[in-house]
Amino acid sequence: RSRFGSREARFAARQVFLFRMAQYGTIGESQEPLLSKQEEEDYYGQNDWKPFRKWSCGKKVCIPILCIIFSPLILVLFILWLSMMVVFFIVVRLGCMAFNKSQQAVMKTMLFEFRYKAPGMKLKLKTSGDTSDLIIPDKLVDQNGLLHTCGGLGWSLRKSIELTVEDHIRNGPLGAKVLSDTDVDKPRYFLNGSTHAYDPNFDEVWTCPGRFCVWPAVYSWAFNLPEGIDSAGFTQTIDLKGAPDVFGYIFFFEVGNQQFYDTDRIEKVSRLVVNCPEVTPENEGKIFARYGYDKAREMGNIPDISKVPDAYIFKGRTLKDAQLKLLHSYRVMKPIV
Repeated sequence: RSRFGSREARFAARQVFLFRMAQYGTIGESQEPLLSKQEEEDYYGQNDWKPFRKWSCGKKVCIPILCIIFSPLILVLFILWLSMMVVFFIVVRLGCMAFNKSQQAVMKTMLFEFRYKAPGMKLKLKTSGDTSDLIIPDKLVDQNGLLHTCGGLGWSLRKSIELTVEDHIRNGPLGAKVLSDTDVDKPRYFLNGSTHAYDPNFDEVWTCPGRFCVWPAVYSWAFNLPEGIDSAGFTQTIDLKGAPDVFGYIFFFEVGNQQFYDTDRIEKVSRLVVNCPEVTPENEGKIFARYGYDKAREMGNIPDISKVPDAYIFKGRTLKDAQLKLLHSYRVMKPIV
């Protein structure tokens, strides 16, 4: 007989310990199996562009054959696409199409993500209370002190953050509730990415469903990329000299008002929405839910953007009525090299 009691008693004590720790938010029993070592170092979301090595055998055989057969058409389409991109960049450069600095940064990120198709890795977290620091490894920094965010050194910062935050929430105390929060007309959990520390007086908050860290994984750091889309600004590197210690934040929210959905709160908006729609007497107090946004089809894990919004937008009275409760904050930290 053990000096610590019977095996059954020790097992019962362990279950009580785990229950108490989960109850007070220190740890939580995993809702899903832990990631394998390969998944932690070679992560792609289900919608991400993937390199040739990640293709199935069928794709590796069929796609090259189809490309050879339709090569004249593909060449024409490529020239057409290239021409459209040139026109687009000229229009943006001349100010005929307005994009703020964050939107320009995200645009560059997505182009370089497509260029490199690099995987993500699970980042280390340093947690204290309700805040976790995302630690960017120095293997993403070159000898000149430049942080390569989209794959220049083999890794994608966006995918790494997405993997880490989604895994942390999924395997935390609220994991089961977040995973079951699938009613798109009555969502309760949300993720937001920002360059600024949390301010309860924010008048407009863009979020993703709480189980998908799609846009927050970009907006939490992309603002630190060089400004502009000209030759000098068109890069996926961040010069760490002069960069802030905290690149940005990801906030995990819950609707605090239990009666919030006693009335219809969803106003569906189209894939063309890139800025918050105008609040009118007809839609005041409602969340704008964006469906079908094409770029959300190229990243992350949202299964069907025609059925699941990639963005829930809170503005004005909607924020006041929802009483969003901040459950956890993630800080994207500047690498220490």
